[in-house]
Amino acid sequence: MVGAGLVRWGIVLLGLVPQCTGVPPPVPRRNNSSVDHKYVIEGLHNSSDHAGTLHRLLRVSLKSRYVNQHQISQRDTGGYRIRVDATFAVSDHALDLAAKTIQKMVMYMPVAIFQRLASTATVGVFTQAETMSVYPEFYSTANPPECCAQDNVCCSGTCHDSCTFDGRKWFHTAGAGGRRAVIVDDNVLCNANDVYGSQSNILVHEFTHTVHTYALDSAMKTRIDNAYSNAQSKNLWADQYAMNNAGEYFAVATSVYFNAEHLQEPNAFQGPHMAICGSEVCTADNAGKHNLYNRDITLYGIIYEVFSSGGNQYTNIGPCTQ
Repeated sequence: MVGAGLVRWGIVLLGLVPQCTGVPPPVPRRNNSSVDHKYVIEGLHNSSDHAGTLHRLLRVSLKSRYVNQHQISQRDTGGYRIRVDATFAVSDHALDLAAKTIQKMVMYMPVAIFQRLASTATVGVFTQAETMSVYPEFYSTANPPECCAQDNVCCSGTCHDSCTFDGRKWFHTAGAGGRRAVIVDDNVLCNANDVYGSQSNILVHEFTHTVHTYALDSAMKTRIDNAYSNAQSKNLWADQYAMNNAGEYFAVATSVYFNAEHLQEPNAFQGPHMAICGSEVCTADNAGKHNLYNRDITLYGIIYEVFSSGGNQYTNIGPCTQ
């Protein structure tokens, strides 16, 4: 983690750039700044920084909150904690909500998992105008001047890193997972500019990718892979996005576990879906949990161990953190 003093002075040293381990789940496609309900399937994108040596030292002014399993602090008191940053263009309210989301996710996590996570992970909040490339870890996702802004058009050559694997421009996305998980403030605030229409807490999804990659040991990762293979072979879920790979399987289910995913896929009522309870979206506090338990108890058990310490602890985060 970058030292608190360096952040206070607005200096971030960029050494080895972490890979981006996930992008947001199916998102309504933009159409002249309005939102329709056509979904695109996004996948994992391994980003790397191809910028020159001078870009290894970037200045970005950040304000921070420090999250441990018991509290959120505006001052770094040391110990195991996760630093949640925001640019100064982001409101304090958005920063506080992001920190609260992370605290709710980790408060009942087993200590060993939390300590591995806190030793590695950070979070960053940005504005739509800034895009995630405001953070040095995601500098390579910026759209180069010679590249057009259209999805599925300018994604080759020097434009390659400005696109997700399915051809969407990174600056159109609400966030990404990685050693630093990043999220746009509009989604955290659940305001009128949230492209997900206040139906999906993208920070929960993206931070789950971070937990999966950087906090879980190899045995737990193997269990997730095996649970995913089992779900595939038995056709447990009809979710298009969640069944793309083991990472999305775990991230979507965790969002449902926290009652943070109310978004419907186009085929939401054609076969069993993680976030669909009977004939409607699972919106009651524990409805999604029960849906996972009843249909895919292996996956449920893993999430239960990772986020609830195998006990009765449960936190209802919702699509909009309160």
